[in-house]
Amino acid sequence: MATNNHSKWLWISFTAAIIAAGIAARVPYLRGANLSPDATDYISIARNIRRGLGPVLGIKWHFFTADPVIHSAIGERPLLYPLLLAPFCDGDNPARACQYATVAMAAAALALGAVWARSAGLSWQAAAVSAVLLAFNPGLLMCSVYPWTESLYLVWLFALLTVISRVRAPSRSAFLAALLTAVAALTRPSGPAIIPAVLVWCLSQRNYRALIVYVAALIVFFAPWWATVWIVRGNPFYSMQAFHLRVEDIRDGMAAGYGASFPSAIEFIHSHAAILLWKIAQQIVAYLSQLCGPTYLLLLSAFAFIALSDPSDWSDLSDLSDRHQRNGIQQRQRAAIGLAFVLALFHFALPSLVWATFDPTRFMLPCFAMLAIPAIGKADCLITRLATRRARLAAWLAILAVTAFFYADQWRQLYSRLQAGWQRDRAMQVARIEFDAIVRPDAVIAASDPFSLNYYFDRPTVILPEPADSSQRLPILERFLDEYRPDYLLAGRERVSAVAPLVSSGRLRPAGTIETVDLQVFAIAPAWP
Repeated sequence: MATNNHSKWLWISFTAAIIAAGIAARVPYLRGANLSPDATDYISIARNIRRGLGPVLGIKWHFFTADPVIHSAIGERPLLYPLLLAPFCDGDNPARACQYATVAMAAAALALGAVWARSAGLSWQAAAVSAVLLAFNPGLLMCSVYPWTESLYLVWLFALLTVISRVRAPSRSAFLAALLTAVAALTRPSGPAIIPAVLVWCLSQRNYRALIVYVAALIVFFAPWWATVWIVRGNPFYSMQAFHLRVEDIRDGMAAGYGASFPSAIEFIHSHAAILLWKIAQQIVAYLSQLCGPTYLLLLSAFAFIALSDPSDWSDLSDLSDRHQRNGIQQRQRAAIGLAFVLALFHFALPSLVWATFDPTRFMLPCFAMLAIPAIGKADCLITRLATRRARLAAWLAILAVTAFFYADQWRQLYSRLQAGWQRDRAMQVARIEFDAIVRPDAVIAASDPFSLNYYFDRPTVILPEPADSSQRLPILERFLDEYRPDYLLAGRERVSAVAPLVSSGRLRPAGTIETVDLQVFAIAPAWP
């Protein structure tokens, strides 16, 4: 017993040290605002929640809907993450505070991942190795230093697997699984992928009672959300994500989408079947390459496939002496590991089949997280068969050394990319002073980049249309100005010629220049009666 307690506390101490080191290593990556379109959307919602305006989005970046510039975020973005960011969105530049909050969420995910590793039966050494690979993985690094939802999403995924591993009563575990599914769906658009994964897993386990409890609890947990969406959108199942199935590329609904009509998903798929199948095939290959490439290189995918082909070896993970207790715990361990594989499969399939967006590092992170710990467990099973302790240690060190070689290069590349963003961050903070001297506080802005301008200038922004037919630019821009009624238009010097006809007609009036970032500001006159 004393030996077991010593191993337990050694594992806890070592895992805590690994997590602390992983978080500390991220601090240099938080020196400036790390922004992306998704990040600015979530910060915009969080700012408005902080100001008492509710879940409102101040960025109109697409023309899929007729929503005004300032519109409800319900049905457009999951709301749990910006709700948690809201307390950190005080001041003019909240991104860094939001980034630290996201890193804290990553720490929680790492802790739960370590708990699940032990719940899945891994030795404390294997659990510590899995903590190292997760804590320093370049994909999780990137998704934790940007204000993105992935870190929080992993919290719910690891919590779900821990519940399946630890909770004995199937009905209770199904109820908790439904609760975690609901909060995951409120965290990331891919959250609903958990539902078919759990359903398939329940059917494979022939656990029909748990299946019924899970579905019933899901309905109870989702009912308030469905009612809210119904009130706001007129359809309880409305989601802006559905528009991904109605265009070939998400950009087709952005600047190029003004004035366009979008067919239904069925009509679009029917008329573009060949090209969509080709895009799906390309994405499958790209995502597989990502999982096997430097970012998610584990030397462990082979172990994962071995585990699938020979699941009986998972019995090697448990060292309990009591046969009855051993069998019960092993059954839950194998069930949770099976669910992890099913979750990885569905989180691979969903982005592969949604052709309009492509982001291998972000979209494959849940797959990696679900496969990493079972794969480490399989590696542990194989390594423990080596004859000597020195050979076992050498095997673990070889895995860590090769993986670290690739991870270190990925960390360096990300740091270089972020540095360019920090230079712009400093310039935009100076530009805010110039901007405020020209533009009134309640103005609505039209620009080609509505995301960063919304964040730095803290004004509602709408994306400027870019029609494919340049001969139609003037009438389309005039119609756009009449419909959305922005107060100012911002354009870089290279785009001033595109709006020159509006200046000549008197619709646009030069109002000043933001010299720091070389932006021209035009005041927009109302249309003549």
